[in-house]
Amino acid sequence: MKAIPGISSTLNLLLAFSKKSNADFSLPSVQKALAAMYTIGMPYPEVVHLVSACWMEAVENPNFKLGNKDAQLRDMILAPVRGNFAVNTGSGEPHDQYSVRQFYESMLKKMLTDLSLSNIEWVNDREGCIG
Repeated sequence: MKAIPGISSTLNLLLAFSKKSNADFSLPSVQKALAAMYTIGMPYPEVVHLVSACWMEAVENPNFKLGNKDAQLRDMILAPVRGNFAVNTGSGEPHDQYSVRQFYESMLKKMLTDLSLSNIEWVNDREGCIG
């Protein structure tokens, strides 16, 4: 996939990473993908910050067809405790304990899955994008 003009270079990188078949969205894999552009072994909070900024960029761009921004934000915030990306330990009750890493990975998986499913057909009309 060639770079899409008009979006950040990090979003381009994450789109290429997320759209690979059988992409692994674990924190170490995302760190490795981001190392092509950033620091190797980037701390988890920085990884989540970068991915969430790029995800928000895509959510706010109607061409990607990711749906309603408010619903997407709600789903991302709730990802660790509800839905397909919920941490699979405990009962989901307030007294259950989860690690920060489990929460980060859940949010990353939700955001990267959204990017993997995003529409990029609109770039076909742009010169030099996808070939």
